[in-house]
Amino acid sequence: PQGRVSLITIGCPQASVGELRAVAELLKGKQVRSAPAGSPDDTPPLWVFTSARNREIAERTGIAQIITASG
Repeated sequence: PQGRVSLITIGCPQASVGELRAVAELLKGKQVRSAPAGSPDDTPPLWVFTSARNREIAERTGIAQIITASG
């Protein structure tokens, strides 16, 4: 892309449990947003879309907590 990336999205329309697991593995121990919004070194937010059922599974298995902890 030309210019600055303002948003990263995964799962449009819906990420599978396997995709959520892969995202969690990539994010484990990392931060996706290192500075408050509007800061000069601001990194773009990461949005992950999934179904209600897959979210329940992700929450039950700890996948959602890893993704959430990354920022």
